Amino acid sequence: MNRNKTIWQSAALAVLLFVVPLEAKNVVVIIAGQGGLQEYQEQFLEQATTLRELLINEYGYAAHDVILLHEAAEGNRMSRADNIRLLFQNLRSRLTPTDRFILVLIGHGSFDGTFGKLNLPGPDLSDADFADLIESLPTRQVVVINTSSASGSFLQKLAGPGRTIITATRSGLERNATHFAEFWLQALAQKENADLNKDGRLSVLESFVFARDQLVRWYEEQRRLRGEHPLLDGNGDGKGTETPDLFTEDGRYAGRIFIEQAQQTDPAEADQGTLALDRRQKQILEKVQRLQARKDSMPEDQYYKEFEKLMLELAKLNQRKAGRAAPQKQRLQQEK
Repeated sequence: MNRNKTIWQSAALAVLLFVVPLEAKNVVVIIAGQGGLQEYQEQFLEQATTLRELLINEYGYAAHDVILLHEAAEGNRMSRADNIRLLFQNLRSRLTPTDRFILVLIGHGSFDGTFGKLNLPGPDLSDADFADLIESLPTRQVVVINTSSASGSFLQKLAGPGRTIITATRSGLERNATHFAEFWLQALAQKENADLNKDGRLSVLESFVFARDQLVRWYEEQRRLRGEHPLLDGNGDGKGTETPDLFTEDGRYAGRIFIEQAQQTDPAEADQGTLALDRRQKQILEKVQRLQARKDSMPEDQYYKEFEKLMLELAKLNQRKAGRAAPQKQRLQQEK
C-alpha cells in the first residue's frame, strides 16, 4: 500500500495543480525598500523593475495593474511610508471584493523582538502597519510575498481568511540579507522549468517550490550555512511551512493561485458546456475535501480507492476543459 500511496500522491499533485478555478483579476504592488549600501540599492531596484517587466511582458498584466514604488523614484512613487499609505488609500476605491491583491516586498528587514519592519526611506513600516493597510482594502483575496530579511514575523501578523503569505525567513531572527528574491524571480523568468505540472501556467505554490529548491542548492554549492528558511502559509492560519504539498491546505490553496493575469471572460459569452464542466469540477473538488476530512477515520485501502476514483474523474474532466480552452486562448493571442 505504501507504493500505491506514493504513486497516487504524485499523480494527485499533477492533477490538482491543473485544476483551474474561476479566477480573480490580479492587482500587484511592488515595494522596494531602502538599500543603504549602493550595492543593495542597485540590487533591490533591479529586482523590482525586473519583476514588473516580467509581469507585463510575460504574464499578461496591463501596466496600470503593476504599481512600483522604490527608493530612487521621485514624488509619490518613492517608497516612503506616507506614499505607501496614500497608495493604499487610493486602492480602496479602485479594488473590488472579487479582485486579488498581490503585495511584493523587496529589501532589508528588521525585527525588534515584537514587530518586524521593512526598511524604507524615512520612517519604516512594521508588519502591524502592513496588516492594517491590507485590512482596509475591499478585496477578499490577498497574496503577500515578503523577500526581505527578518520577514518571518510578518507571517502571523498578516494572516487571515483568504490570504496566502510567503516570507523569505522563518522568523524575525534570521536577519542576514536574503537571496530568496533572486530565486523567486528565476521561477518567473524560467516558467518552463518552474511549472511542475506543465500546464503552461505558474502557481504561487510552484514559484515557491522552485525558489526554495534553488535556494537550498545554492547554499549547498557555496558550502555555506543556510541563514534563511522561506515559509509559505497558503490558508491564512499564520503557520507557514517550508515544504508545502497539495495534501495540506497550505499547498492546495497556493496551488490554485496563479501568477498569470486572469483572462476576463464575459459569462454571457461562455458556452453552456464550459459552465457545466466548471460546475462538475467544483463538485468533485468538494468531494475530495470531504474525503480528506474523513481520512483519519477510514481504512487506508478504502481511502486511497475512493481518492483514486476522484482523481481519475478529475483528470478526465481537466482534459475536456483544456480542449475547450485551447481555441479561446488562440483567439486571444491573435487579437493582441
